[in-house]
This record gives sequence, structure tokens and C-alpha cells, in this order.
Amino acid sequence: MATPGVAQRIAAVVDVLGEDGVSPSRVLGGTNLKAGDLKDPVTRVSYQQVEMVLRNAVKLSKDPTIAFRAGERMHVMAYGMYGYALLSSPTRADGIGFVAKYGRILGTVADIAFARNGDTATYTLEPLLSRNPADDIYRFVLEFAFATYQRMSRDVYGAAFKFSSLQAAYEAPSHAKLYKRFFQCPVSFGGSG
Repeated sequence: MATPGVAQRIAAVVDVLGEDGVSPSRVLGGTNLKAGDLKDPVTRVSYQQVEMVLRNAVKLSKDPTIAFRAGERMHVMAYGMYGYALLSSPTRADGIGFVAKYGRILGTVADIAFARNGDTATYTLEPLLSRNPADDIYRFVLEFAFATYQRMSRDVYGAAFKFSSLQAAYEAPSHAKLYKRFFQCPVSFGGSG
């Protein structure tokens, strides 16, 4: 299935790897995409192409924070009219409900569910490209999604926004200590609370 808007996610990964000296053609290898395609607003990209780019990124990058850095580039307006609709939501709950309802149209790489208990909001993210927490792509997608939702939340709610905590189903990666630097909150791994 080809999805509009997903090209921006690929472009973010290509741009970050480009800063690290990796050519776009290497990052896009096996996708039948060219760097110029990512600048064309009508380019439609399949989730298979996204997965190939992410697998290439995992192999090509020496930086364990590649997914964080790429996700930080996903400002709310990268979502076009959907970003505007999010900014126009009358309440935070309405905005979150909008993202949960229309996430796949937005081209997100993880489904999102939202629950609220008093003043505490819980977001549950489920990667679309892998359901196996031991898969590098599962971890990459969650790291990208964590950084994306933090960036979007700061765009919508202000620069002071931060998560109260994060929990990942995968075991702590070798760069686990960097999560605290990026998200400034407690992080647990392996499904432990």
C-alpha cells in the first residue's frame, strides 16, 4: 500500500545519514526511489520502501541515535493539512484522538492508542513494520516514533513538554543511556515497569 506523507519520514532518515557522510543512493538502495523523489509532494511511498530504508540505515549508520535525530525533524507541519488540523484541535485530548484515529493516513510508522486516567495520559505505540521486539527495525521505529511524538508535542504544547516516562518492550540497547539525554525522563526496557 502506498501512503502519502511517508516520504518525509524517509527524507528525514536520508538527511540525517547525509550529515554523517552516507550518500542518499546508499540509504535508498533497493527502494526504486531517488533523492529527488523525496522532495516531490506527490511522491507516494510504500511501507516496504520505508522498511528497506530503515534496514539500510541500521546497517549504514555508526550513530546509535540515528532514529532519534531523524524523528526530531518531524515537526507538526511536516504533516501538511493534518498537521494544521492537529494544531487546530480545541483540546489536547482532541488532538491526541485525531492522531490515534488518522495515524495511518498521516503515514506514521507506529499505530498509537491513547488512554487517560485523571491527569495521566498513556500512549501505546505499536510498530507497523515489525512486531518482534528483538528486531532492529522494531527498535528503530519506536525510537523514531518517540522522538517524533516528542517533537510534535513540543510544537503543539510548547518547548517545555516532556514525557513523564517511556517504556519499551525490547531489551535495553547498547545506547540505552542516551535515551535519558534525548527524552529527559525515566525509561524502562524489556516490558518492565
